[in-house]
Order: sequence, then structure tokens, then C-alpha cells
Amino acid sequence: MQAEATVSQTDETYQACPSCGRRIPAHANYRSWCECGWNLEPSDQDAPQGRIEATYLKLGQRIGKKLLQDMIQDSDAQGKLFRGRLLTNLFSGLVHAVTAALLIGCCYLIVKGMQGYYFFYLLAAVVALAVWFSMPRIPKLSYDGILLSRQEYAALYALVDEICEEMRLPRIDGLILDHRFNASYAQAGWRMKRYVTLGLPLFGILDREERIALIGHEIAHGVNRDARRSFFTLSAYRTLIRWHDLLNPQDSLILERNWAVFLSKNVLKLLSYIPLYMAVGFIHLYYYESQRAEYLADALSAEMSGTEAMMRLNDKLYGEQTFSMALQRYVLNGQQGSFFEAYKAIALAMPERERERIRRVELLEGSRLDYTHPPGAYRIQFLQRHYRSSAKVALTDERSDRIEAELKKAEPRIEARMIQDFQASLY
Repeated sequence: MQAEATVSQTDETYQACPSCGRRIPAHANYRSWCECGWNLEPSDQDAPQGRIEATYLKLGQRIGKKLLQDMIQDSDAQGKLFRGRLLTNLFSGLVHAVTAALLIGCCYLIVKGMQGYYFFYLLAAVVALAVWFSMPRIPKLSYDGILLSRQEYAALYALVDEICEEMRLPRIDGLILDHRFNASYAQAGWRMKRYVTLGLPLFGILDREERIALIGHEIAHGVNRDARRSFFTLSAYRTLIRWHDLLNPQDSLILERNWAVFLSKNVLKLLSYIPLYMAVGFIHLYYYESQRAEYLADALSAEMSGTEAMMRLNDKLYGEQTFSMALQRYVLNGQQGSFFEAYKAIALAMPERERERIRRVELLEGSRLDYTHPPGAYRIQFLQRHYRSSAKVALTDERSDRIEAELKKAEPRIEARMIQDFQASLY
């Protein structure tokens, strides 16, 4: 039900709450909401996409509070971490052992074929295909943005290097700027080089302390070394997903009249559930450690920037909808000039009512940025219990201005990509 907007004599815009009828403020750039709870749904409340997301959410609902208490009190956290890591590694070893067994079996069949049993060559080819799908893949560097050079973006790299030094880590191997309202940490290549991706729509609206907090949080994942980011365990998990995809036949809109084909497709579909539920079991094993790593990344980030900056960052992480609305208006209305300048003006002029909405959403039970993160309310409680009044890393005005100038050089390319993606989504 859409509420009808009206304009008062003081030029303020109001609307009636569809739920309780109360007169509430409305703003074109921000989401309307009411104190009765209308339009205050928790973040990430879309239906889970598949069994994997559903597993994460169920685990979060079941043990999320207990995990938070373990992190606050550190009661048996190390013991659970050791047990979880041990079981995860054993499970990963089992998956890789199956791959090794297939490889040995393929070699055996080839040897039998060389002895004159030529039918074994056909079997070897089938097993070789299974080995190919099962083999661990070295993660490749995949990015959809700009890989920044150290020479051209020296000030930004200097900040990242300083944070790495404070965390006693080697320098990262690359910085990537892209068009998403997000940030991430990844390792790729044979040498498992480390990369940090910064979404310019998010990074561009942060103040200097919040930028330190965001970079610190992502780099901290390299300190924690949680199982979800280990090549040994991650490759085993991805092998299970590939087995599932290989066995799971694609649904067809055409009615299958051949009973043999119909039966074989359903048998394969049933078999595909074996690796799928093994992957679900895998998540159960490393869930505790992966969630603990998120809390520890928050704590390390707060050491770099101070807790207040980390709390402000958490507020702005919930602003993706504001960004999406601003981009939509910019493109559909054919506005001229820099989108980033217009968007920054909206972000900086955020009214207190929008800040209050974000705070309320963060504290709602089950609100989280995505299914792999702890709920926002839990992260706030954890940060408050591990409060850091001072920061280990600080930016001077001069360094901050240099970083801002470097980011401006990338804005036209990122803006063009955002507009292109939005226009493509319309068709």
C-alpha cells in the first residue's frame, strides 16, 4: 500500500503511515519509515537463495547469541575454534582423498588398457573427466574494476601499507576499485597474493577515520586466517559444489517422454544431493570460525581507527539503498554533471531521521549486511564491549587530500560502469 505524499505550509514533505495512519516525514532521497515499525524491516531479509544461504541463516539463528557471548567473555572460544578447525581440515582431507583415489584409479585403468583390455581406455576417459572436475583449482584474480598502480595511487597505497605494518603483515599485492557498494579481501594465484577491493560508492562517502576502519577490517581477514579463506579447505568446498553441479541435471520445460532418460535424470538428481549435503555439513564445521573471524576483524579494525569510527562505518554500510535510489534518479532523470558529487552531497546531508532509521534497523533481531556476517546488533554489542578510544593509524589533512585527489581520477570510469550496469538492468 502506497501512502499519498502531501506538502505542508512549511515546505516539509509528509505522508501518512500505511500501517498506523500517523503523519510522518518523507524525503525523496531516503526511505520513509514510522515509529510503529512500518518500513523498518531487518537488512538482508530476502529469501535465502538456495540451500547454502539457508544453512548460514539457520546456524546464525541457532548459535548466534551463544557465539557472541563466547566472543565477549572468551569462554571456551579457543577450544571450539581448535575443534572446528581440526574437523574442517579432516573433512577437507577426505574430499581431496577422493580426488586422489580417482586419479590413481584412472592411472590403473590406463595401465590395464595398455595390456590389451581396450575397454578400460573408455573407463579411464570417464574417470579422467571426474578427476578434472574434482581437482583443486588455483583461485585466479577476478575483478570487475580498476587494478590500481602503486605509482599512480601512491597515497592510498601508503595508507594501506601503514595499516598492514600495524597489523604486522606484509604489504598487500594489489588494490582494486570497483563500482559496488562494498569492500572485500581475496587471495589469488599460485603464490596466494593478497588483494583488497574497495567499492568507490562506499569508500567515497567515508571520512578519513572511517576509511581506515574499512581498510583495516578487510586486511584483518589476512591476520585471522579463518578456514573459509584457506586454500586447502576452500578448494575442498568448491570441489563439492562442482560435484553437485555436474550431477544435477538442468530442468527442462519440455516433457520428457523417454522413460530411460527420465529415470537417469532423476537418479543423477538424487546423487547430486550427496555432495550438496556434504557442502552443508562443511559449513556447519567452519561456521563458528568464520563468524569469529568477522568479530576479530571488527576488533582489529577498531584498534586501527578507534571504535567510534568503526561504529560510524557500520552505520554507513547500511546505506546501499540510498546509493541505489540516487543512481536511479540520476540516470532516469538525465541529470548532468558528476554523479559522485551529487551522491556525496546526499550522503553528507543525511538527516537525523535517516540516521535513526539505520540505528533501529541495526538493532533489529536478524538484521545483517549479508548471510555470511553476524547480525548488526551483535557486532555493535561486541564493539562496545571492546571499546577503543584511540587509533593506531591517523591521516593528516595533506594525506587525506592526496587520497581524495587520487580517487577523483577513477570516478569517471567507475561512474560510466555504474550507469552502464543500471541501464542494462532495465531491459
